[in-house]
Amino acid sequence: MDTKNRVKAITGLAIVAITLTLVFAAIIPVAVGRQAANEIKANDTVYIGEQNLTFDTNNNGVYGDANDALIDLKLEGVPDTATEGVSPITVNPKGWTVPSVTEGKYKCVGGGAKYDGKFIYIAEPEITGDVILNNKKQDSVVGKSVPVSSEIVFKIEPNFGGEKIPDAKVDIKVYDPDDTEVLSIDGVSLSDIPAISTTFFVTDLTPNWTTEAPPYSDAIDLEDMDTGEYRVIIKTDKESCNLLDVSSPEYEFRIRSEELSIEAVEEEVGKGEDIVLKVSGNPTTWYYLTVTGVDPDEPPEIKMAGDVKKLSGEEVISKDAPNLAAWIKTGSDGIADVKISTEHADERTYTIHVYDTPRTKDKELTEEIDFVKDGEIVDSKDDDDIDVEVTEAKVTFDIPSTAVIGEEVEIKGAISAGDKVYIVIEDANIVFKKAVDENNEFEVKWKTEGLTTGSYTIDVFIDPPFVTKDNWDKVKTYEGKDEDGKTSIRLVSGALNATQPRKVIAEGDDYTIEGTATGVDNVDIILIGPKGYARGAAEPSIENGLKIIASSVDKNDEFDEDITMTEGLDTGMWLALVLSPGRDGEYGDLRKTSGESVGAGEIEAEMFGDLRGKDQAQILSIIQDRTIDRAGSDDLLIPLSFKVESAYVQFNPVEAVTIGEPLNVSGTTNREPDTLITISTFAGPMDLPVGIAEVEWPTPEEGVFEATIDTTDAVPGTYTLEADDGDGNTDTVTVEILATGATPAPTPLPTGVTPTPAPTAAPETPTPAPATPTPAPATPTPTPKPTPGFGASVFTIAGLLAIAYLVLRRRK
Repeated sequence: MDTKNRVKAITGLAIVAITLTLVFAAIIPVAVGRQAANEIKANDTVYIGEQNLTFDTNNNGVYGDANDALIDLKLEGVPDTATEGVSPITVNPKGWTVPSVTEGKYKCVGGGAKYDGKFIYIAEPEITGDVILNNKKQDSVVGKSVPVSSEIVFKIEPNFGGEKIPDAKVDIKVYDPDDTEVLSIDGVSLSDIPAISTTFFVTDLTPNWTTEAPPYSDAIDLEDMDTGEYRVIIKTDKESCNLLDVSSPEYEFRIRSEELSIEAVEEEVGKGEDIVLKVSGNPTTWYYLTVTGVDPDEPPEIKMAGDVKKLSGEEVISKDAPNLAAWIKTGSDGIADVKISTEHADERTYTIHVYDTPRTKDKELTEEIDFVKDGEIVDSKDDDDIDVEVTEAKVTFDIPSTAVIGEEVEIKGAISAGDKVYIVIEDANIVFKKAVDENNEFEVKWKTEGLTTGSYTIDVFIDPPFVTKDNWDKVKTYEGKDEDGKTSIRLVSGALNATQPRKVIAEGDDYTIEGTATGVDNVDIILIGPKGYARGAAEPSIENGLKIIASSVDKNDEFDEDITMTEGLDTGMWLALVLSPGRDGEYGDLRKTSGESVGAGEIEAEMFGDLRGKDQAQILSIIQDRTIDRAGSDDLLIPLSFKVESAYVQFNPVEAVTIGEPLNVSGTTNREPDTLITISTFAGPMDLPVGIAEVEWPTPEEGVFEATIDTTDAVPGTYTLEADDGDGNTDTVTVEILATGATPAPTPLPTGVTPTPAPTAAPETPTPAPATPTPAPATPTPTPKPTPGFGASVFTIAGLLAIAYLVLRRRK
């Protein structure tokens, strides 16, 4: 193709493209906002909570007429947007309330050609705002104070402003210090304010609302407002916002008097702490500040910080006592912050003055240029002063209340002023000398090996004048002297104690171990099964016969753990080891893979080598060798053993009772405390009331349960009771309930209990008469004694056989 034809082709394509663009521009609607507050077109944004919104689904130009209701319209979530998967929303074209759903883009399904396939956007309505000064920086006064001479502007930001909801209005709710609503300020009404944009301002212009940013020739004056705290909330005018009920956060600000004032954050400070002052006056105004009551040999000094703009230097009052006057300038909120250093100040009360337009007898002072002593000022437009006392230097401490003997205790703290501290621990016969850092902080380390338990007092002296290079390290140097600060610490011996409330654990129940440990934040607990650590185990676990747990020690030096002994594990005697590192905080020669030492709560199985396939005794020996038995080690280890066995419940013998007497039943079990044992009638003339017993462990060896059953309505006869722990572990016992006045039979025994024969008493040997010897009688043939139970009546035997039959029948 030649160049000429190529140009023609390209020109033709360009014309086609432009034509198509114009066609599509005519076809595709451009969102320009709603034409009326409640009339919704395709591509409009609606707000959750809006009510009575109408649609023109029949495309006749009338929104919400009867025919619109005949055409279905639904909104569906759009794939790959926040609304994907949201259930379809049914829209009533005659009057729809926007439900609380996921914000975002929704596709119209139905609704006629005007809506079908197009989109509606749902958003959460919001209003934010601010109260600002009438300046270019728009300085917020929220949370601050302004003098009554200030001009303010309300900044309002509704996300539904402008054409999003045409003719929407908002109200500014202002509440004065008496909590009474203020309806207007400086003639500016605070109600029915048109939300002309998503960001606009309310000021004292005509009209009172504008999208133009401040400053303005006139804003809202506060001169006629009472001083005090004000609250501001911006709310929707529901009627004009389709019944939206939305509020901004609450904003607070304070209106103060125009009088010049000065206040101290603290009217008493320790030497070395800054005196912090707050000067309140007119916005962006110069003021002159002086410090009086000064000892020239030990003066304070105004710092070049905050809103201090120019220091006096040696002009006030001398080269050795400079910067005792300054020019300061308030910010847009009428506040100036000032700091005065007391590092070298004498301990006394200082008076700080502030002046508005000060004059000497000769002239009015010019800001940033003129400096005079306070006594030379004879007049000013306004002034104020405050007294601040500088007291002795203070010491603050950061040390533990207790420590274990052998630990290295860090004694840390800070002083309000000074260069060095001398730390004296008289009972330990030791003195530390330490220069403080740039933050006036100090830290020394105190080794406590060889000391005895008890409380030790720590005294701190700041630059004491009585010390010399020859005596500073002697405790007696400080005897009888007043310290600048003191504290105490209690030294305790390192200790580890562990106990197990139960020595017998049923499979599936928790094994509890508890105790105390001093000087550590954690202890390590190792459980070893009867058969040791399984050879093919992937990792340590109860099922594999080895479990390692880091148990935290609380602020009372106590720890406890409940460990579930999962069903199916090895039954028999388990070993529990509780370990704590010694005074150095490290276990023997255990090391992490990185080579670092191992502390409390950091033990892992591989640190002992490969324990797989080793039995209980071997694992115990290895652990001891690497911890407590290591040369020079002071690690602590407490071994405990406990038995894991199958769960059981077992009745004690139950005595017969007559009707109306309480039937007391009890038994033993290895189930954990608080397990509920249900006692019910297994067989008998009737079902007795069910008893519920809670397992208790009065001793570590065995759990017990007991319950009392009411027999008031019982029928006489023989009953078989069953105890059930709810997990399939049961036992039965037979008991006889007699009619009133009947004689009880011998107490039946629980299932499987063999009676013990009664002991046979030896026959008495008669004492022979001394006078007449009696020939020895012939040896009689002994008469066999009946075996206990074989003297029972035929009826008793028949009754037992009947019970056995009933038991067998029920089990079948």
